[in-house]
Amino acid sequence: MEVSELDPDETLEVRLASILTPHLLSQDPAPVILQLQEAAGTNTRMLARFCGVTAGFFMNAQTSTMCTALLTEIEGAEEWADLGRERRKRATAHSDGE
Repeated sequence: MEVSELDPDETLEVRLASILTPHLLSQDPAPVILQLQEAAGTNTRMLARFCGVTAGFFMNAQTSTMCTALLTEIEGAEEWADLGRERRKRATAHSDGE
């Protein structure tokens, strides 16, 4: 089986996830958001999609500070939040493992 390289968008998404994931419970989102913006550079559409979907999926009482900041500080993120919420709903709908 041949292993292919990730395309630039996939590579960026992995980078963004590596920055954000360890900090989802943070009460100080500003430095994390700055790192995300620096990593994304001019690819603001990918940043908005990633942050919106991630915030929509992971929003709960423990992650609300970070997720709310992602949705309010990253332009365009809010429009992607519903997709994250829908993915979470589907992921948790089959609690019996099916």
